[in-house]
Amino acid sequence: MIATHQIVVFLIKRSTNVYASNPLHYIYISCSITGSPLDARIKIDSKANAMNIIQTLATLPEFLRKSILKRKVKEFHYMDNQDKYETISIILETLPSISEDKLSTLARTWMEVLSDVDSEQIVEIFRIYSDEIKNNPDLIGKIPIDTIIRIFYILDDRKKEKLIDCLKEVFLTFPNRYEIINLIPASGLVALGIDIHSLSH
Repeated sequence: MIATHQIVVFLIKRSTNVYASNPLHYIYISCSITGSPLDARIKIDSKANAMNIIQTLATLPEFLRKSILKRKVKEFHYMDNQDKYETISIILETLPSISEDKLSTLARTWMEVLSDVDSEQIVEIFRIYSDEIKNNPDLIGKIPIDTIIRIFYILDDRKKEKLIDCLKEVFLTFPNRYEIINLIPASGLVALGIDIHSLSH
């Protein structure tokens, strides 16, 4: 039995070369249990490994998963643009392979964490997601949108409103907003309270 002040380091290794200077290739986990710092370095060198990490996050206790995601959101802010886009691209490509129960768990924690950061940062993250979906429209059909919508509905009203406002800002400032809006299923637009006609004004 592992005591609460210890950590199980989930280290994924492959034989391929990875450039350590690229922050995309590492996840740093840092949180505290009973006052003891926990740090783990998880090496990502493939989308398959990214999926393993996401699957592992879903099995962690809520307080630990939330702490890790808070740390990752903070680190994401300081990445360069290329790494931000690569990171979100990997996440989008991984989502269809995650089981519904694990996706539900992760989506709720992710939305909770995201809704607590500055609106400017949320808008940036949503804009990159939108860019990636616009450039790879087939992705939207593979993502389990209904599961994500179901989790969105159970968020606190304040959190939902903040996320909706940030997403609307992305749409309103998008070079061609209808390129991305037309990719969103009707159920998604309803959940977000988005009226396509209102966006044209």
